[in-house]
Amino acid sequence: MNEYNHSEHLHRFGCWAAAAAVRRGFTSNEKIIQAIESIKLRKQLIQLSGEDLSDESFTTHHKIWANGLIEELKKTVTTKEKVTYGRAAKIIAVSLLSGIIENHKRSSLIKTRVTADFRLCAI
Repeated sequence: MNEYNHSEHLHRFGCWAAAAAVRRGFTSNEKIIQAIESIKLRKQLIQLSGEDLSDESFTTHHKIWANGLIEELKKTVTTKEKVTYGRAAKIIAVSLLSGIIENHKRSSLIKTRVTADFRLCAI
């Protein structure tokens, strides 16, 4: 188990917030958080945080994360038709936002991407 520090607290809050953003009429927080953890989204975001990603590179990563979330969620939810790219994108967007809270220096990955992700989620 990870040491419980400020970074871990923000990560857990980010997972909860992402789950809360998509769970209504869908599934439980626990299943959504399990999917986030299973694709190691936090670790991947931290690894990419120092890189200056092009739009194309970010889109490639985003598709991998979203498809991973979809695959993991389909293993546990009973309403598989509700496992959509839009829900996965919203989970990723909230995870990116929690990264802004945790460390504002991750701007190359986060700041320019969150607005676009939330525009996609609003559709």
